[in-house]
Amino acid sequence: MKKSATLLPTLLLVLVSKSVAIGGRQNFKFKTVLEQKRIRQEDPTIVPSPPYLLTSKLLDLTCESMPIVNRICPSVEDGGWRSLVANSWGYADLVTFPHGKLSHSIYSTLGRYGDIIKADVTYDKYMDGINSGSSLSTTLNSYYNFAFQTSTTTLCDLTHPLALCVLFILVVFFRIITKLVLSKLTKIGHNLGEARHGKEWSNKNSERIIKFGENVYILISRTVFSMYGLLYFHDKPWWKNSMGGTRNLWEGYPNHPVEPGMAWYYLLQCAKHVEELVTMIEMSFTFELVNPLSLLMKQSMKSNEGQVFFWTPLFQVKWSRTVRGDARVMIAHHVVTIALVFFSSFHRFTRVGSMILFLHDMSENPVQMSKIANFFKLKATTAFLVVIMLVLWIASRLIIFPFVVCKSVWVESYEYLVLKGTLDPAAYHAYYLPFYISLGFLIYLHIIWFFVLLKIGWKIVSTEEGHSSATMTEVITTTAITAEALALRIDREKIDREWKLTNKKLLGRESVERTNEALEVDTRQDIVSNHRSTNNDYCARDTPGSDKYKGGKKQKDN
Repeated sequence: MKKSATLLPTLLLVLVSKSVAIGGRQNFKFKTVLEQKRIRQEDPTIVPSPPYLLTSKLLDLTCESMPIVNRICPSVEDGGWRSLVANSWGYADLVTFPHGKLSHSIYSTLGRYGDIIKADVTYDKYMDGINSGSSLSTTLNSYYNFAFQTSTTTLCDLTHPLALCVLFILVVFFRIITKLVLSKLTKIGHNLGEARHGKEWSNKNSERIIKFGENVYILISRTVFSMYGLLYFHDKPWWKNSMGGTRNLWEGYPNHPVEPGMAWYYLLQCAKHVEELVTMIEMSFTFELVNPLSLLMKQSMKSNEGQVFFWTPLFQVKWSRTVRGDARVMIAHHVVTIALVFFSSFHRFTRVGSMILFLHDMSENPVQMSKIANFFKLKATTAFLVVIMLVLWIASRLIIFPFVVCKSVWVESYEYLVLKGTLDPAAYHAYYLPFYISLGFLIYLHIIWFFVLLKIGWKIVSTEEGHSSATMTEVITTTAITAEALALRIDREKIDREWKLTNKKLLGRESVERTNEALEVDTRQDIVSNHRSTNNDYCARDTPGSDKYKGGKKQKDN
């Protein structure tokens, strides 16, 4: 067995090396990426569909980057893996440029196609261009000038190691601030709730008090980001139709100067979303180690079927007791947003990315304000804020975002990047699909949340107590733990039962309770009526003149 296991890779290497030699001798003709790009710009119709482009790029990266494969594959000058496919395997039409489906080569990124892009300014290059001393003040001053005074540095690319280090520090900073501020706001919410509604109410509504602190904190953070965006973007040309509007998102790409304000706006936004994602995961899941030798694992999986989210022989991830009803939607939202932020910063689409982030911040503030007003039971104020919330949500997320920003991405981007610009058509077709899908998913979430907000707003206006977390659970998911279970902190067995209930059962519980109450009332009425009739009988026997009077009957008999 050992010999056969070692002979198989050896035979494969020999066969591939012979194919390489054959391919090299037949001199496969291969055009460089720059030559292909010029031909594609002259005739963009020759570009194959995205699956073929991504497959070709994956094979190129495999032959160029993998340690063993890069020694076996022919060099790029000799045609690379395409020479094997053409000369040794007989599929020349598949890899012959320009009509072969796998014949096109592209650079790894949209903006880095070699001949026209300006590289990001690194700290070493910045220090080489200035005369700096060795004192501490001079070093700190150079750091400050590089981070806050220099455009298009490595901080504008969130995948760069320097930007990742700064991002990690910001995430830790936000985590510390969140824990400190939330504890203070929760205490303030408890005192305000006790002063507004009484001590008994505050003791019974600890969950609403915690959510009050969270709503105030989110409102403060979103207001800060919104003010940052207003101050920085108020004079930018892509926000003004008189200065060209959204076409400025694409003209001059990829050499848009990324100013320090834009770079830090991206860093802060990404750090905040990462921190919120970590907090949501921390609240939603619990991590448990699993004994791989346990024979009762299948039984435990069946007993906790509704609670296990992910299982392996070594560990399992379960839904936590503190999971929110909208946890799945919010986690998906944060993941898509973070992916778009990294994608846009890496490819220098920071202008369009900043528009999307700013629109989300502006529409979030009235949502939190309406929740805060509802906490104090200010019905008129809450109703007014609900109207403002819905109007701003429709204007920003259901009109401007899809019909201005996304329309520019889907229509204007190809016109100004490919037809009027210098972008490789193959690069555009290879990478646009994930970006389009992510934007479409955000629009889908906005529509879902709009109907959720409509239902919550109607409940706030039409009832005294307003919305609760149970309302979010009924609207968004039917498998999350109810707010009643969270408030009472019931035992694990009851939580497992709650996981298996549907909304229909939850709504049916109220009707059953009402039926039991009605039966109990009827029973009490029957008991009372029977008791009254019995008392009347006893009274009639002792009353003269009555048919049931015993004394009169005895006298007549005598």
